[in-house]
Amino acid sequence: AINWQEIYSVAEKQGKAACTNNALYVDDEYYTKYLADKYEAIQDIYSNYDLLNASEWRDYRFMLSVCRDLGLKPYIVVMSTNGCYYDYAGIDKLKRNACFTQMEDLAKKEGLDVLNLADQEYTPYFYCDGMHLGWKGWPYVSENLALHFGQ
Repeated sequence: AINWQEIYSVAEKQGKAACTNNALYVDDEYYTKYLADKYEAIQDIYSNYDLLNASEWRDYRFMLSVCRDLGLKPYIVVMSTNGCYYDYAGIDKLKRNACFTQMEDLAKKEGLDVLNLADQEYTPYFYCDGMHLGWKGWPYVSENLALHFGQ
């Protein structure tokens, strides 16, 4: 049996040790290399980006249609983002939630099960940068996959 609580405890410690130089809960190395020098410039950089009309929706709908046509039933993981980072970069929580909800609704319309990570956006150490799963994110997704597939 997997001791998820122990895994989360270790993940918390690892994340805390890796995120010491910024308030975004972003890995120190990533922050230093990609964000520190342009931190002020990224504020509100995405404020005019229209998430609900992005070109990627066409790709997502196509993928769902291929699954339907082939009789595939994937477990859809709706990836959220690091809320602290995207609040700062100009895509507020309401816009992001509308995007995550639309993604979930499209999948459910096809009869697919969904793990929506929207409620994890502000969980410290869930992400290692603006959008990639981190110390606590990977175990969370792994645990939910195991539960979904009966492990």
